[in-house]
Amino acid sequence: MYRGVTHEGAVVWLKVPEPTFAFEGRALELLRPLAPEVVPTVLAHEPVRGWLVLADHGDEPTEVEWAPVLRRYAQLQRDAMPLADELVAVGAPDYRGALLGERIEELVPGNERAQDLCACLAASRIEPTAEHSDLRVAHVRGSVILDWGDMCVAHPFLSIAFGDPWRNRDAYLAGWPDEPETIDAARQLRALWGALNWSRVLPYDPTRAADVRELIARF
Repeated sequence: MYRGVTHEGAVVWLKVPEPTFAFEGRALELLRPLAPEVVPTVLAHEPVRGWLVLADHGDEPTEVEWAPVLRRYAQLQRDAMPLADELVAVGAPDYRGALLGERIEELVPGNERAQDLCACLAASRIEPTAEHSDLRVAHVRGSVILDWGDMCVAHPFLSIAFGDPWRNRDAYLAGWPDEPETIDAARQLRALWGALNWSRVLPYDPTRAADVRELIARF
């Protein structure tokens, strides 16, 4: 991300993603009409290379009031369910249904527990949708959630599998059907979910292979 100032004095940010993540601008174009208070403001977008000029949404907070953020985010996910095919079409990774199990199999071949957890998510009544994949304090500004470059289409409960979102899960889960077994499966998959997301950056940053191995070992 590169910080700049326009001729009128407004702060803007230029994001130049690697090719794997160049879909972000097109995904934001689909998501922002659903929840402009959650999705960052894109001022300009070059669709071939995926370059973005984003509005400044303020400084990184020291802490976040997670309950309202997660409620808004959960509503966005529910509203985005009909857009799953379109999000995949613009380049978001597709981890729907059995596809998640196939990708996890590449990380931990022959691991029956991992496959059982993936099957539990695949059997859920809750449809796959936009999943941010990196919900943490650094990416929240008020109600706005930044940095959707790691997003994918997957079961929504993977969003809260770790960190502050998990600790504030009651606010997030309030609007969803009661599926405790699915919540537990997402929680148990948290390390492999992290490893899968880190594996997407390995072509550009091989040093992250150590993080992937650590997360697999943690599982």
